[in-house]
Amino acid sequence: TNNESLRHAIENLVSVINEPPSPPPSTAANTNNRSSMVHIIGTGLTPTLLNLPLSTLHILSQADAVLYDSLGLSYRDICQIVPKHCELICVGKRGDKKSWKQKDIDELILKMATE
Repeated sequence: TNNESLRHAIENLVSVINEPPSPPPSTAANTNNRSSMVHIIGTGLTPTLLNLPLSTLHILSQADAVLYDSLGLSYRDICQIVPKHCELICVGKRGDKKSWKQKDIDELILKMATE
């Protein structure tokens, strides 16, 4: 069926993306220092795995933590891409439910980037 073909195509794509990249020359000799990088990725209001750029899929496949909201990719879709060790935190804002304040989200991003 189409769903099985789609699932197979996504699994193949994720397996290619998850191949470990070669370290850049500037960091290959210095493996003791760990640097953090923050990527802010917008996936649109009705995203699917198939309409994300390869660069976004690659970033997610290497992530140690992902902060997401309910307007972007679904939790299930994110879980298909990120490594098993990746920490997932929903920071979505909903008027009818308890939600994160932007200040708290900003502080969490800073904390995670400097750990």
